[in-house]
Amino acid sequence: MKKIFRSITLFTVLAFIFALSASAVGTYWVFDDEATVLGWADKNTNGGEIGYEDGLMVIYIGDGGDPYFQHGLTPEEQFDAASFPYVKIKCKVVGSLETLSEFFWGSTVTPGPVAETNYQFHRDDTEEWVEYVEKIQDTSFGTWEGTVTDFRFDPIQGAVTGEELVYVEYIAFFATEEEALAWQPQAPAAEIEAPAAEPAEDAAPAETAAEPVGVPAAAQTADLFSVSIITLAIASAAGVVICRKKSE
Repeated sequence: MKKIFRSITLFTVLAFIFALSASAVGTYWVFDDEATVLGWADKNTNGGEIGYEDGLMVIYIGDGGDPYFQHGLTPEEQFDAASFPYVKIKCKVVGSLETLSEFFWGSTVTPGPVAETNYQFHRDDTEEWVEYVEKIQDTSFGTWEGTVTDFRFDPIQGAVTGEELVYVEYIAFFATEEEALAWQPQAPAAEIEAPAAEPAEDAAPAETAAEPVGVPAAAQTADLFSVSIITLAIASAAGVVICRKKSE
């Protein structure tokens, strides 16, 4: 009986660990296709625009004083701010003397983006690619709460010349700093090609398969948490059934 109990306990703990790990990543955007990029709007760029180039979002900065780009989250993209206090962004800024960047957002608690929904951070003084992990929850205004409905990135806070370029590979949200540091986006399935099989001699021509309907790459929200909770409940129920059968 003790062995059975220990086995059930171990299985339950493992299921719980899986539930926690599955909830690590919240909404994220990997700008590896034009459709994803077009989901964001450029604002205050005065002649600048958002473009797509070689699998990356490119922001062409005009001569405005506070360029930014913004996205209104769809219902599927919206997430609980408290559950995902860390944001990770990989970007490269070329031709700028300013290193201050900002995030803004809107939520069900504080509609925005507004001045009170703001987090500032300094980029490295480089024109190379850099990954930044920031605890956006530490905003001095204490407004990272509720359900996030809008998100905005100000890559250059300060004067611009109109010659700057900003490249963004991804933006993602995480439950912990460790998970944010470890995470890397997966290569799109379309880029992973299996070697073509040699057709057999005298084989009949294969019928053309219908194109599969893919999931838009605009954002992915980790729904595995609810699945993991269900797994945990099933594991616990299975343990109770086993104990009852052994005791009969």
